[in-house]
Amino acid sequence: MALNLQETLEQLDAEYPHAMEALRAAAYDRQFAPYGLRNQKLNALLRFIDEMAGDTSVPRFGLNDATIFTAALKGETIEIVSDEITELNDENNVVATFNSGNGPLNRLKLVKEPKCYVVQFTMDQVDEASRQLGRWASAPGETFSWYDAAVMSKEIRKIAPANSQKP
Repeated sequence: MALNLQETLEQLDAEYPHAMEALRAAAYDRQFAPYGLRNQKLNALLRFIDEMAGDTSVPRFGLNDATIFTAALKGETIEIVSDEITELNDENNVVATFNSGNGPLNRLKLVKEPKCYVVQFTMDQVDEASRQLGRWASAPGETFSWYDAAVMSKEIRKIAPANSQKP
């Protein structure tokens, strides 16, 4: 899949305006991108984002933002699906299911070629699902990183409040 840097940055700007504004300001202040982020090479931009993730002097742009931006710029996808679960019988799928039987089963998927990491959970199993992400990140030989764990944890936290609201 060909990655269009400008379109990806525009999408990130639309979805995460405060984080993008903070990243632009940091890039300008540090003279990384005085003419804008769109004029940078992808690898240089990814390195800059990684540096900014750990820089506490950059407010409104943290590790979770860096993780989301990095995944988007690398063409990795995070998909949230709350509908019927389909079979995932493929040697490249890494699946963890936490189903207490209480409530709908949510599915969060991260595609990192050649693997697909899927965590399925009910709302009362959110903590277990989050711990599984840490186990994948710390497993030797897996392509799943701590950045991936941070992004997926953030998505789990987004799902949890949405599904726990009572009608």
